[in-house]
Amino acid sequence: MIKGDEKWNAIYARQSLDKKDSISIEIQSEKARALYPEESFFKEYADKGYSGKNMNRPKFIKLMEDIKKGCVKRVIVYRMDRFSRSLLDFCDTWELLSGNEVEFISVNERFDTSTPMGKAMLFILMVFAQLERETIAERVTDNYYARSGLGHWPGGEAPTGFDIVKVTEKGATRKFTSLTKNEYMAYIEQAFCEYATNPIRTLVDIGNYLYNNVPGEWSNTTITRMFRNPAYVKADEAIYYFFSALNVKIVNDIEDFDGTHGALLVGKQGNAYDNRYNLQALDRLQLSIGSWEGLVESNIWIACQEKMKKNVKKKNNGKGKYTWLSGLLKCGYCGKAMVIYKWERTYGQYIYFTCSRRNRCQHQGSYPKLEELENEVSQRIIKLFAGCKNKVKVNHGKMDEIKNSLATIDQKIQNFMSVIGNGASEITIQYINKEVEMLNNNRNQLLQKLSEVQHNVDMIQVPKISFALLSFEDKKIVAASIIKKIKVFENKIEIEWKI
Repeated sequence: MIKGDEKWNAIYARQSLDKKDSISIEIQSEKARALYPEESFFKEYADKGYSGKNMNRPKFIKLMEDIKKGCVKRVIVYRMDRFSRSLLDFCDTWELLSGNEVEFISVNERFDTSTPMGKAMLFILMVFAQLERETIAERVTDNYYARSGLGHWPGGEAPTGFDIVKVTEKGATRKFTSLTKNEYMAYIEQAFCEYATNPIRTLVDIGNYLYNNVPGEWSNTTITRMFRNPAYVKADEAIYYFFSALNVKIVNDIEDFDGTHGALLVGKQGNAYDNRYNLQALDRLQLSIGSWEGLVESNIWIACQEKMKKNVKKKNNGKGKYTWLSGLLKCGYCGKAMVIYKWERTYGQYIYFTCSRRNRCQHQGSYPKLEELENEVSQRIIKLFAGCKNKVKVNHGKMDEIKNSLATIDQKIQNFMSVIGNGASEITIQYINKEVEMLNNNRNQLLQKLSEVQHNVDMIQVPKISFALLSFEDKKIVAASIIKKIKVFENKIEIEWKI
């Protein structure tokens, strides 16, 4: 019987089918209890008629809930496959057990995580589980790239204006996934043409146009991603040379760029390349000819890329021109960025800001004046600095030294585990257990020292900042370093600090 808030021994038993040669729930429980005859507090969790292939078992789920509540001291099973048949599932569950300081014991395999040998076996299991995870991920990635290289749509949502369809390969019965245009594609094509051919047409203008004709949230980022996506372009030789110049890996030969089909760009950085033409990211991408028809002429598509590239440069050059809060202001009602506008009048210039979504934002009223907003933020920053101590910079030399020693110990332990994994003798294992135990003791001592150093580091004096006296550029730097974003409402602001 369990008394008060004392932790109990959890016995988990499972039986898929009631066969003559199978071990019953009762026997499993009896064997588990016999392992700790001096213990009196046990609680049984039994799943009868459930497979061990997954974790979707009622009593198993109840056991995990009790572990999270801190009620369980140790989990005892008759055999490890009663608990789980999947190495990955077991290791994921062990993360929960170890995080709540719960031991795991298997009667049949003599597996006990409270002993050095049990910990060593667990370490080996975790290594193999990680290897299995990486192998699965590699297979999925390889399959993803293989489908993309064949021109198949590899998965995920279709780009706006397309629908996903199943197509039968020529001369075969097997089907693959492709794209076909839908009723919104005409508006997408018009958006490409408008942006490419009209010099004064902005992304905001395109967003307003699409917002009125195509479902979706048409922010500048969303439109940029759409314009960057080569799935829309009629991929011809110009597209081949465009991506060749960007060091993108191209699967198909130049002869395959027939000016009819769209293209597919995939890679570790996503299915659209970096807005700023980051070559370091681009050389990890792969381009292939798609199995669907492109809709946008190559000269229009390339013109969009060049215009966006120029706009990025212009934006960077003029950033923070009117206020030192540029890049931090967000609409408090819809969360989108605020934009600054300047109007020239006979009596001078008038600067104001509003939500970048304009008439699409739920808030149609006014916002505070820019001068009032800057004064309010400035006062809050000054108040923040007033409460800061004059010691802010830490000397990390001692901490780095301890961290290097910890890394050396972890490497030694990993080397010992590798020896066990390669089939060491019983005498060798006994020696390794002693060495690992000693290394763990040293590791714990270093962790204690690291904790002490972090609380008693030598501090370097740094003078306080007089924010009100800073230049425009310095205010911009300080604000960007301590403020995550500023939510602007009609009659108030909310600041999210980085510190």
